[in-house]
This record gives sequence, C-alpha cells and structure tokens, in this order.
Amino acid sequence: MELLGEQAENKSLFYLIRNETDEIVGRINIVDIDWREKKGYLGYRIGETYTGKGIASHALQILLQQNKKINQFLAKTTKDNISSQKVLERNNFVMQGEEGNFIYYQWDR
Repeated sequence: MELLGEQAENKSLFYLIRNETDEIVGRINIVDIDWREKKGYLGYRIGETYTGKGIASHALQILLQQNKKINQFLAKTTKDNISSQKVLERNNFVMQGEEGNFIYYQWDR
C-alpha cells in the first residue's frame, strides 16, 4: 500500500513489463523522483526464466523514450551483477563510480 501511495503522490512510477503474450515478465520503476531537478532513481527486475533475452534492455529503452519529464536517471548495481551493468551500458548510462559492492550509473537527456 505504501508504494501505491508513492505513485498517487507522484513520488514514484511503477510499470509492469509484459511479453508478446501479455504475460508479466518483470517490472521497471522510477523512485525518489525530484520533479524540480527532473531526476529519479531507476530500478528493474526480470523474472528468472526471462533473463538473457534482452527484455530489460528493451523495457529501459522504452521507458527512456516515453518519459520525457525526467532528464536524469540514476541507477546502481552490485559489482557482480554483470547482466544489469550491460543493460545500463546498452542504454547509454555512464558509470559514475564505485563504492563498496556497488557501481553507480547516470543517464542524462
């Protein structure tokens, strides 16, 4: 319920990712949106049976194209999550640095 409240207050945006047969295969979201600075934090997850098929990359590409009100997306991933790093880099996110077990990325319109 808390997440629905965040979406209702326009602090976060949550989307389901569906395949060609309309089956839910994952989710993608923008959280902690700062509308004054036009930036938000990206998150996504693909179901285990659907990974490695380019679904996350395609969903992120669509999100970036359709969400014109946010000019900067920030993301982080663990150092061992190579797949997620590839998804971000394929969509022109630039690595900003590392801290602990995390790698930080940024995308600017």
